[in-house]
Amino acid sequence: MKHAGLVFLGGGMGSVLRYYIGLWLKESIPQFPTGTFAVNVLGAFLMGLLVGQAAQHPEFYRTHAYFLWAIGFCGGFTTFSAFVIDQVELLGRGQIPYFFTYVVLSIAVGLLAGYWSYKGLKSPI
Repeated sequence: MKHAGLVFLGGGMGSVLRYYIGLWLKESIPQFPTGTFAVNVLGAFLMGLLVGQAAQHPEFYRTHAYFLWAIGFCGGFTTFSAFVIDQVELLGRGQIPYFFTYVVLSIAVGLLAGYWSYKGLKSPI
């Protein structure tokens, strides 16, 4: 039950931070979902750090920090469901170039951020 409480606490913190980042970035490029994009890249980066730590020290998977930050915080912070809705809305508005830019950048930059942080911030190339 202790793990569930840590996941709950971390998820709440991640969700609130996601909300505020979304508000903060919403007006930067109104046609492009910058808030969701930024949160997904930051979440991928943080998850890469945490899972990279766990890969080097398997006991980390059983720590309170893993449940709080990896499962809870990152789970509440990252926004795949919002990512999908952003795509549907871009398509619905006929903004095809923004749709493709958003999908490709989110996947490519998110993967690079996760890989880079997983490898201990060494050059991904």
